[in-house]
Amino acid sequence: MLLLHPDKQWAGGDVTWQGAHEFDASVDISGNVGMDGDLTIDGKIAVDSSADFSDVFVEGDISVAGSLAVATDFTLTGDMAVDGTVNFGGVVSFGADISAAAQVTTFGANTNQDDEPTAMLKAHAYLANQDGFVTAFAEAEAGNRTVSGYVGATNDPAGAGDLVAQSNSKTTGEIDFISFPVASGKYFEIVANTTNAATIFWHPVGVLVKPTDQD
Repeated sequence: MLLLHPDKQWAGGDVTWQGAHEFDASVDISGNVGMDGDLTIDGKIAVDSSADFSDVFVEGDISVAGSLAVATDFTLTGDMAVDGTVNFGGVVSFGADISAAAQVTTFGANTNQDDEPTAMLKAHAYLANQDGFVTAFAEAEAGNRTVSGYVGATNDPAGAGDLVAQSNSKTTGEIDFISFPVASGKYFEIVANTTNAATIFWHPVGVLVKPTDQD
């Protein structure tokens, strides 16, 4: 074993170690470090500038106080606490739960079905089980035709909620289209004064959870 004084700095050239080595104090390395074997660290790694980890296996927790940019594939089987921004340029596979103190925005697969599952219909109220967006469109008939979107706190959004989006057409064959956000736990409803069917889609923020039909 090579034991260094706490204030010792090594600048004498290359050093080759073939056995186990333990450092009880700080180690300041000004040049490159090449390792053919494993590096086991029981404490923390502090990096003041950029770090390139091409093949690093971590059994414990990873705590990142700054930004972490990953340009290649990243596999996580343990916990990761992130206080800053994480940018993933490659594929990310999480084998454990993700807990975020800040907002994480990803869009899941859209659907035109409710939880039953059947195609969502106009004049039906639906409960949003997650944040998301509603899009709806219908072909107009002769006369003054509208497609309207309502959001509310009860299962009667068209009666007790707010009108949040509306499209109006007076020409047969024209398409009325609306889009609006709905927060998790809120109810939405599409009203269209046309005999034509309305096409309604749910666009979730996160993994898809189909809206719950209230009718």
